[in-house]
Amino acid sequence: MRKALGALRGQIAGQFWGETLLQCGAGLVLALVLATVLLPGLNQLAGKSFGLADLLQPELLLGGLALLLLTSVVAGAYPALFASGFRPIQALKGRVGTRAGSQKRVRQVLVVAQFSLSLVLMATTAVVVQQLRYLRSKPLGFQKEAMVVIPLFGSGASGVLPQGVDVPFRARMNSFEEALTHQSRVRGVTALSGTPGSGYVRSLVVPEGRTESDNVFAAWVSVDYDFLPTFNIP
Repeated sequence: MRKALGALRGQIAGQFWGETLLQCGAGLVLALVLATVLLPGLNQLAGKSFGLADLLQPELLLGGLALLLLTSVVAGAYPALFASGFRPIQALKGRVGTRAGSQKRVRQVLVVAQFSLSLVLMATTAVVVQQLRYLRSKPLGFQKEAMVVIPLFGSGASGVLPQGVDVPFRARMNSFEEALTHQSRVRGVTALSGTPGSGYVRSLVVPEGRTESDNVFAAWVSVDYDFLPTFNIP
């Protein structure tokens, strides 16, 4: 209508770019609002403590503004440069010509590419969500809830128990373990040289029935007889 009423092509192009800028700006504001609302859930999922101040840093604001301008220019380029150049008289008379047909094909390609990209993003998001759910809910093979680990050689020790425990210390450790077993709220007590997940010692091991030349590197951990039932390992 504006073209038929005498509007110039530059005015039409400016209108398209202005509308695109408003739409992208509204999307940016909505994204900030959603990020603020969903931030507690992200912190709980990732174990972080991000706040609103982290979203309003000058670097992020400048980056968001630059992305807003770039997106507006790119998204509004097609209607501003091509759709504003048609001739209304020929269009009303049905004389679209080959140029209009090529523009139609370009529009079709852009629409198909947009929906294809949307499907790829949605599928990728679904895969990431499933992977995170798998990491959070996959059984590790041992019980990790309600477990208390007491390092017997301080926080700087590489493991819970050292290599080669002397006899007096072993006696004191057995007495301490015996005292814990008499506590009504303690269901099990065990001693081991490294907790699951903290890394184990790797050394040369000769499998049963092999010779010294058949030794292999293997990870191992020293445990007592109560290790498997305490950690509920089948």
